[in-house]
Amino acid sequence: MCGISGIINFNKKPNKIVAQNISNAILHRGPDFQSSWSNNFCTHNIARLSIVDLSENGNQPFLSDDKKISIVYNGEIYNFLEIKKKYFSKIKFRGNCDGEVLVYLYEKFGINFVNEIKGMFAISISDERKKCHYLIRDRFGIKPLYYHLNNKLKEVTFCSEVQGIFINNIKKNENLNEIKKYLNFDLLACNKETWFQDIFQLQPSHFLEITKNNIRIRKYYKIEDHIDESKDENKASLKNEQKKLFKALELSFKQHSIYDVKEGVFTSGGADSALLLALSKNIRKKINTFTFNFKEKKFSEIDEAKKLASECNFFNKDEILPNKNLLDYYFKVIGIQQEPISSLRVVSHHHLYEQIKDKAKVIFEGSGGDEISAGYRYQVLGWYLDMLKEKNIQKINSDFSKFLSLYQQKEKYIDGSLNRLFGQGGSTSDGSIFFDKNFFSEDFKKNLKSDFEIKRPFKSNLRNSQYVDLHYFKLPRSLKYADRAAMRFSIETRLPFLDHELVEKCIQMPSKFKFINQHQRFLFKKYIKSKIKNYKFENKRSIADPQQFWLKKEFKEYIQDSLSNKINKSDDIFDYKYIQSFYKKFLSSKKHINSYFILSFLNVITWREKVLR
Repeated sequence: MCGISGIINFNKKPNKIVAQNISNAILHRGPDFQSSWSNNFCTHNIARLSIVDLSENGNQPFLSDDKKISIVYNGEIYNFLEIKKKYFSKIKFRGNCDGEVLVYLYEKFGINFVNEIKGMFAISISDERKKCHYLIRDRFGIKPLYYHLNNKLKEVTFCSEVQGIFINNIKKNENLNEIKKYLNFDLLACNKETWFQDIFQLQPSHFLEITKNNIRIRKYYKIEDHIDESKDENKASLKNEQKKLFKALELSFKQHSIYDVKEGVFTSGGADSALLLALSKNIRKKINTFTFNFKEKKFSEIDEAKKLASECNFFNKDEILPNKNLLDYYFKVIGIQQEPISSLRVVSHHHLYEQIKDKAKVIFEGSGGDEISAGYRYQVLGWYLDMLKEKNIQKINSDFSKFLSLYQQKEKYIDGSLNRLFGQGGSTSDGSIFFDKNFFSEDFKKNLKSDFEIKRPFKSNLRNSQYVDLHYFKLPRSLKYADRAAMRFSIETRLPFLDHELVEKCIQMPSKFKFINQHQRFLFKKYIKSKIKNYKFENKRSIADPQQFWLKKEFKEYIQDSLSNKINKSDDIFDYKYIQSFYKKFLSSKKHINSYFILSFLNVITWREKVLR
């Protein structure tokens, strides 16, 4: 786990001093070792966070014998031991670091080596033999990689975090198209664009090939190519699907459990945390678990988290974000993230990482668990539409009716879920629109359309919903939050639910096994039950936080001052008079009003003031 950066220019030897300054901007990602390597067209740098093989043998770059190929990378290669055994059993490696296999794989397979590795990674490869340079990102985008192309100089600047890019004399200009996508559809980081003009992120499953005369982007992995919808799902058995799933879960967790530092698990009271603890029991007799907590007890999951940890004989520690410092910490988080956040829960997440930085260097997180198992509530409608093709309509209708009985406003659930399944998003599963269009200025309303397309490649509605959450809404932003929060405090996150072979098995699983007896994630919960005897089967409950209260109390003065200062000023986005009126109603109302309207407005003005300028 590291931070990588560099400059590539085939017409002019890159400036080593500038490249070093870029690397210095992300030293928090790798405080254990720093190095730079150059040739005639590339300078790339590494800031290392030592996780596997803590000796100098694990230091980067990794070089070929003739030193014509140089590799730096951020991440972990989880199947490196299997790769060594399969292809390189006769080679004497200098150490036990996972990344050392990359040079040998690249020499053997060329750029197709990426199909051989399992892991999370952002890789920079400089190849003097072929006179080319590659930037590569992992299949689901767990590890970030940003770049800027200077067309005039024919120069590419890249970095693990976006703020490093600006050091190479690159201006900060806002990308209005991304702001539109965020305000309209709650979209963050779903394509190559960022919140900054001409700063791009290399998309998941893609590589960038740079030569003297050409720059091209190619996609090397599509999950739909690994899903066979022609299979007769009537022949599939629950027993067999369970066996395949349990085996894949345990293999992924085992491969993710190679490290030489202190570890821990992030826990809540939910199924993802319980599954991580259940898998941990197979490998660890002792492990520390960590949970963020709230002074507002009604939002706390600490009791459930401690109970789960105790039943596994693990120790749980919770951390509470002090409310008196909440606004300042929010400003700090926006600065770290370099863009808006989806919930103030992210602020608590950051605080937890900060508090445990001396207690653990590797943290297991449950990101991806809901996406691969169809754990979101709106996805039950996708299951229902798929299952209407089955013969037992009475049983299907009965199960769905019982699920709907959990909702007071059933029409809102149906409307919101249909939009999630077939529309452009922009609504929650209870049917609420993401944003109030009255918040916008008249000029902005006229140009609300933003250029993006949601792909749904499968026949199955449920598979498509999983695909959308993996690629557009849920997963991309949660991965971004987790990486930036953890790496700010030099902590590596491990996400065993995003092993690509495990994901493929879960997407391939027939719809009828993803919702059984009114229970989402039935087989996942069955695994938990096999390891944690007192675990109770429960459907996903809303993850709540004190956001409403914080926006009414700790953030009140800042929001009111921001509105007062701007009320008579022209703006290209917001109607401040309307927002001021809305916020007054929000403050006085005892009923639930969608706080995301206020938070999204707050995020944009804060980002403009604290990051852009």
